[in-house]
Amino acid sequence: MNNKNRSNGKAPEAEVVLQEEPKTEKSEVQVSENGQLHGGSEVPQTPLTVEEKIKKVSSLQELIKVRAIMKSHLEKVEALKFGDFEEKDIVTITSGNNQSYTIKSPLLCNKFKLMATKEISEFIAEVEAQINF
Repeated sequence: MNNKNRSNGKAPEAEVVLQEEPKTEKSEVQVSENGQLHGGSEVPQTPLTVEEKIKKVSSLQELIKVRAIMKSHLEKVEALKFGDFEEKDIVTITSGNNQSYTIKSPLLCNKFKLMATKEISEFIAEVEAQINF
């Protein structure tokens, strides 16, 4: 019985192994002399010309206008309320040559509302994805 752990009558102690957390480098955003942002990427960005900046700003303004219009449409569609079984709820579909069709089903009205909400939301998401610097 030469065992050290048994000689003192105590159970053997478990070894505690401390591991260091892996160190990660923080990517810092730096502003160059010409006002360009550089952060984490090794690829140097070429500065834009004045004409390119103006074109980009103009494009962004158009996207912002489209987004605002679509947000307005989305709010109007989301505000629609339809009853359960009322004949008062009507959706009218009108074509370009002024032919129209009226739907008086609350169930179909709700389905049109959900479809329009989904489509407008997806379009807004696409426009927002195009707004970048």
